Amino acid sequence: MPNTDVLRICDITDIEEMLLQAQLRWVDHVARMPDIRMPKQVFYGELEAGRRLTGGPVKRYKNSLKTNLKACGITQ
Repeated sequence: MPNTDVLRICDITDIEEMLLQAQLRWVDHVARMPDIRMPKQVFYGELEAGRRLTGGPVKRYKNSLKTNLKACGITQ
């Protein structure tokens, strides 16, 4: 029996959906914070100087968030 059937029968969400819900809930919480709060400043901030390592680009939290928002059909 596939895991999807077991989860449906037990009425349990899969781990990917739980992580997506937690990510969206946290981003909503940060977005509603006052601008003076450190988590909001870090989340919306950009580096003024610096270099990335050579090789392929490192996937950042914001990149995965954009991918998840697009997959859920949420536009900015």
